[in-house]
Amino acid sequence: MNHFKKAWTRYGAVCCMLLIAALFLLSCKTADCPCQSNPVASGEGEESMIALKADDSGGTFEVKKGRTFSVSLEAIGTAGYQWQAESLDADLLELVNKEFKVHDPDKVGSAGTDTWTLRAKAAGETTLSLKLCRPWDCENTVAERFEVHLKLVE
Repeated sequence: MNHFKKAWTRYGAVCCMLLIAALFLLSCKTADCPCQSNPVASGEGEESMIALKADDSGGTFEVKKGRTFSVSLEAIGTAGYQWQAESLDADLLELVNKEFKVHDPDKVGSAGTDTWTLRAKAAGETTLSLKLCRPWDCENTVAERFEVHLKLVE
């Protein structure tokens, strides 16, 4: 009987930790949180926004100056993993928004999508590199990387 009680106590502690992590991530609205061929976002008429995904990693993309584009990547924020900038040239790119949306908010431990919205500030070339890690120990917990080469044009 004592073994049964210990197992339920351990199970309850794990569930509480997952619930606390989920609540923390749901309350975190990214900006306040600590940490194809060659498509072009055109400048004429209705703006078409480039929407990059994990499969686009390694590619080269052209974005017109002043236009925004997004990067949407899967993450398990409730396990502490978040996408962090490894290389983001602040002279050429501006982070407009960063948002994590849980796929199933009613399910504890549900994965989600981390979406970064960026704006091309100036013409030039740069590499945008992101890494999926636990922010408090990013050097030792990198689970995945995303990298694209960007040609920012007038």
